[in-house]
Amino acid sequence: MAKSHKLLLKVAKMSLEDIVCLTYVKYRDHVLFKKCNHSDMKPSIREVVGWLVHETQEAIYICCDRSVDPLPCEKPSESGLVILKSDILERREIE
Repeated sequence: MAKSHKLLLKVAKMSLEDIVCLTYVKYRDHVLFKKCNHSDMKPSIREVVGWLVHETQEAIYICCDRSVDPLPCEKPSESGLVILKSDILERREIE
């Protein structure tokens, strides 16, 4: 099993009590452009608030949506972002 799949399974099994670091991040995001002038484009500045569930030297993993009580037909899953640390403009823990 790939490392990223193992991480997702681990995170999906965590309870809200296990994930205690609520975090705010402002970051530069990539922009896809189509049929427009490339010189008008620049990275987008975005924000996210979520639980910091994993961190490496290169990136942070923020979960911002997950099931509290999954439906019988639903696999444990969540939604979030992997953000490269080099793209982070601001990051702070929310108390």
